[in-house]
Parts: sequence; C-alpha cells; structure tokens
Amino acid sequence: MSQPLPFVIDPAGADRHAEYRALRARGPATRVDVLGLRAWAVSDPVLLKTLLTSPDVSKNARAHYPAFQQTVRTWPLAVWIEVQSMLTAYGADHRRLRRMVAPAASPG
Repeated sequence: MSQPLPFVIDPAGADRHAEYRALRARGPATRVDVLGLRAWAVSDPVLLKTLLTSPDVSKNARAHYPAFQQTVRTWPLAVWIEVQSMLTAYGADHRRLRRMVAPAASPG
C-alpha cells in the first residue's frame, strides 16, 4: 500500500480552518510539506500529548535532525526549528523553564 503524498501547507494561511479540516481528515498524524520541508502534522490531541511527553520523541532539531544545519541556512521558517526554548528543552532544563512560566499559565 502506497503512502499518500504529503499535504502541502499553505505558508500564507489563506484558509486555515479548511486546512485544519483537511489535515484531520487524513487521520491522527499525516506527513506534510511546509515550504519544501517534510514533517508530520498531528491533529489528535491524545496522540499529541503522548508524543510531547514521551522521552523517546525528540524535540531538539539540532540533535536529531540530520539536515538541520543546511535547513537553517535555506528554509524561510527556520526559526520554527532553530528556536531554543522550554518547548525544545529536556529533563531538568525543561522543568526549570516550566516552573518559571507556570504562574502565568495557571488560572486566575
């Protein structure tokens, strides 16, 4: 069985809601193309939480994306994979950063 072609994301976001519906229709996770960069889009919240909390899933493009250096030099949206933040940190560093922002993200 052949895999479907990656869903091409509109970088201008002209009709985001239609795009979201189309992504969800392709299943909980689907291959996408964002300005020539191939990636995965996850539309299922349970799967997304599982992936984001799994120690087996890398959030660090520098460490686990072989084409990182070439991509950063040429891709218009490189900041998406270049940024270093709480969302790309691991372990103790992630917990330290999360503690700093937790009060702002907590209800009233």
